[in-house]
Amino acid sequence: MKVANALCAAFDKVAPGSEDYEKIEKVVRVLIASAVEQVRVAAAKALRHRATLPRDMALTIAKDTDLVASPFLEVTAALSDEDLIEVVRASSSMAKMMSISRRNSISEGLSDILIENGNEQVVASVVGNAGAVISLNGYDTALDRFPKADSIQAAMIDRSAVPGKVMARLLTVVSSALRQRLVKRHGMPSEAAHAIATEARERAGVGLGFGLDEAGLEALVSSLMDQGFLTASFLARALCAGNVQLFEHGLAKVAQRPITEIRKAAKETSSAAFSKIWHDVGFEDDYVPLLFTAYEVIRQTDLEADKWNTETYRKLILQRMLTLDKSIDNVLSIEEIQSLIDAEEELRAAPKSDAA
Repeated sequence: MKVANALCAAFDKVAPGSEDYEKIEKVVRVLIASAVEQVRVAAAKALRHRATLPRDMALTIAKDTDLVASPFLEVTAALSDEDLIEVVRASSSMAKMMSISRRNSISEGLSDILIENGNEQVVASVVGNAGAVISLNGYDTALDRFPKADSIQAAMIDRSAVPGKVMARLLTVVSSALRQRLVKRHGMPSEAAHAIATEARERAGVGLGFGLDEAGLEALVSSLMDQGFLTASFLARALCAGNVQLFEHGLAKVAQRPITEIRKAAKETSSAAFSKIWHDVGFEDDYVPLLFTAYEVIRQTDLEADKWNTETYRKLILQRMLTLDKSIDNVLSIEEIQSLIDAEEELRAAPKSDAA
């Protein structure tokens, strides 16, 4: 190992292109290609800070065992971003990925590939690296792959800057303690943070309950009630998405009325009984016309419900709601409305043979 260290150090003492340089390079090439692992480790460590190391030699070290390559990959400047990306793609070694994730500077492309291929520890290391440039897609991929990983969420929160879209998503998934940390570190008013988290949870919840029997729905709405979900906006969202069962069971729970009474009142267009139930709960009267429109759309759509699967059925009802009642924009976010508009062509091309 002393010989390996001495030979590698000699690179800096002779002029590139000289006869002595070429002799030393030949010997070092043999060392990194065929010496025992212990010697290769020593050579790699001695060469890792040499920026002018020939690229093919650097790649030989990078493709070696984890023990040889890892310390080298963490600091070498002899490999380009493209080289490092290829190392990640060609290897399943988490040790190599972890070393790359600790580099002082990581480009957006390299961050993306590490986040796509690394395990939770690697992804947390990339996100926690202040020198890593992370794209919006990188943030989304990390949260999609590891939705419950506190280590990754905490690393995102601790970055000096977090894109607004990412911050909004974090607010909906992190624990209470991490949410407080996010609000404190990035200066978001706690009221705004709570509002964002609540709206996102409502959007996610409107699809619950499809396919459940009566007992299952009753258990579901009891749980939603305990969590504070059964608000006017949540119930209106559910109905506008075609989830009649969730809406009616939810309203029955809040109003403390039998489900049969809710269903009977809802059957009559512009029903005074229905309006009174909604009003007596303390919900805003502004929602009532929208709810009547939703019921009418659902009745019409149910005549052809057997043509559509559940997801397409929900999209169809929402799209029809958009054309009939402009007040829906008080219930749905701009992003939700835009996603419905974007989904129009997909809806037209959707298979019509799957039963709901």
